[in-house]
This record gives sequence, C-alpha cells and structure tokens, in this order.
Amino acid sequence: MHRRQNFHPFVFGIGIHTGEVVAGSVGSANRLEYTVIGDAVNLASRIEGLTKQFKTDILISEATVNALKGVYPLTRLRRTKVKGKKGGVVVFKAGKFVHR
Repeated sequence: MHRRQNFHPFVFGIGIHTGEVVAGSVGSANRLEYTVIGDAVNLASRIEGLTKQFKTDILISEATVNALKGVYPLTRLRRTKVKGKKGGVVVFKAGKFVHR
C-alpha cells in the first residue's frame, strides 16, 4: 500500500553578483580547500541573504544584469541596504522583461 506524505517545498536562496575575486587553494596537504574571496563574494552573499526579504529563490545584482548585455525576463526591485555598501544595491528577480 502506497501512503502519500505531505512534504514541504524545498526553499533555497542564491545571490548572483559579477566582480573580481581572488581564487585558489588554501589549507594544508591534509585538508585542502578551493575558495574565492573578495568584495564581489561578500556582496553575492549579502544578496543571497536578501532572498528571504524579497521572498524569492534567486536574486541578481545590477552589475550582473548589466554584464549580461541582453534582454532577459527580470523584474527590478527596489534599492536595498546591505552591510558594507553605502547607498545599497539594486537587485533583480526572474519575472517581467526589463525594457532598456
């Protein structure tokens, strides 16, 4: 007999930002990890944190949208304060087309 179970939807947050980073392996021979560091990584992390506030899974920075050089189905959201950035950041979520 097959029992139907009620599962909650899987919710995740992804912040996408474009910028320069330093990438490489850190650690010892016993525990080696590949990592990236820099302001762009920190901002991507802050943008990921905004996904809860905007109730969406993926947010994209204005810098990334500008680097895409195309028309994609995105909705511009309001400028939002994030730690470490004066003036805040503008983020986009999947949705309506951006008219340029």
